[in-house]
Amino acid sequence: MWFQVIISFFLYLIILLTNIPASAQTYLTPDSLSTNHQNAHSNWYQHKTFQVTAVPLLLTASGLALWDYREGVRSLRNRFFKDFNTKFDDYLFYAPVITVYGLNAVGVKGQNKLGRATLGLGLSYAMASPIVDLLKNKTNVQRPGGGDNSFPSWHTTRAFIAATFLHKEYGHRSPWYSVAGYTVATTTGALRSLNNAHWISDVLVGAGIGIFTTELSYQLLDWVLKDKWQNKLPQNAYQYQKGKPHFISIHLGYTLPLDDLDITYNELVNGEGASMKNGMMLGLEGAYFITDRWGIGGSFSVRAFNFDTEPFPNEGITDEMLQVTAEAYGVRSVMVGPYYTLPVSDKLAVVFKSNFGWSSHAVGKINLERLSPTSTVQQSSPLLKYIPEDAFSFSTGAILRQMVSQNIALHLALEYFHSNQKIRIISTSSLAQGDAIPLNIVYHKKNPLDVFTLSTGISLMLW
Repeated sequence: MWFQVIISFFLYLIILLTNIPASAQTYLTPDSLSTNHQNAHSNWYQHKTFQVTAVPLLLTASGLALWDYREGVRSLRNRFFKDFNTKFDDYLFYAPVITVYGLNAVGVKGQNKLGRATLGLGLSYAMASPIVDLLKNKTNVQRPGGGDNSFPSWHTTRAFIAATFLHKEYGHRSPWYSVAGYTVATTTGALRSLNNAHWISDVLVGAGIGIFTTELSYQLLDWVLKDKWQNKLPQNAYQYQKGKPHFISIHLGYTLPLDDLDITYNELVNGEGASMKNGMMLGLEGAYFITDRWGIGGSFSVRAFNFDTEPFPNEGITDEMLQVTAEAYGVRSVMVGPYYTLPVSDKLAVVFKSNFGWSSHAVGKINLERLSPTSTVQQSSPLLKYIPEDAFSFSTGAILRQMVSQNIALHLALEYFHSNQKIRIISTSSLAQGDAIPLNIVYHKKNPLDVFTLSTGISLMLW
């Protein structure tokens, strides 16, 4: 029910923004001074409403869409950062706000005078706080590490309020202010997940709320105050720039493995492999363009896939309180290669890429677990241990990118990933009395991994 409340809230505000008279939009933001925005009603993607709501809606929709896949995303954390713990995320999100006041203190003018900027920031918090409190109290989602009121993440909401505040005030001077602010906010959200304090859905929806309430607060101030208490800045500083499309992006995706990995007991006995389920991918990517079309870039990504435990032998298990479980298969990859941009319109482009690099595969275990009468795990012992070796990797794909403002774009990407790693398998114990698994057998296998990934994300454009 309360997920529908979020969507209804955003849809209502979209309708409200869409029906604001055109004359009122004259004072919306510095972006409206651009000649490319003079015909904002000619295309839906040029409408100010789309530019304000696109990123928050994408983040919110992604968070809700991933609700049933939270455990899959959490497996990324558990495979690579299981013991991670830090308090840095309790303080990091203040940095963009401190930056705005610090720049004002040394005489670097932002978009607004300090009083109006402070009013916008305060209004953002005033709108976001009751939304987050309402959702936390009504949904009462359990935190992955224990505790209540997980959804949405208030830390992440505040981080993205601060980042958008810095972007609105100084993004016109240099896109690197926006890059710095959103990097801090994204890091805060990532740390909340790595600390096992929040699910991925909590972080994404919290980010959406933070960006949207800040954008809305600036809209409200533009409608009420018009150009009062704004600094007079050169008009050409806001014009949409065409040029070399350097970018930095973060994306979250759904992965479809095309191969099974031969790491089961059955493989040791009769050659059958374990079936890999669909998984999740989180990636960071960027490219520097030498010309308007050609550039070179790279990516860092992590992928995790769960196993279907059906292929694991259960005929030796006579105790109903025993079960076979498998740790998720994890892959980290670092890749570089050429990028080619094909513009479709002034705001829409397709980016093609082919990357080569190296992948590191996480060590994992197949476990036999004894359950209590309440189905909690009382004891776990390893049956098999799989040790993949690092391997050469290749990926190719296409990115559909839509600009929503001068320096922010949304993208949808389809990628094919391949690696051909060798896996060493060690059996460590028997399933049950009388079972035929030999102990401490070592088995080597060359096992290709072919994966399709469909991802969505946000790009910061550095024209």
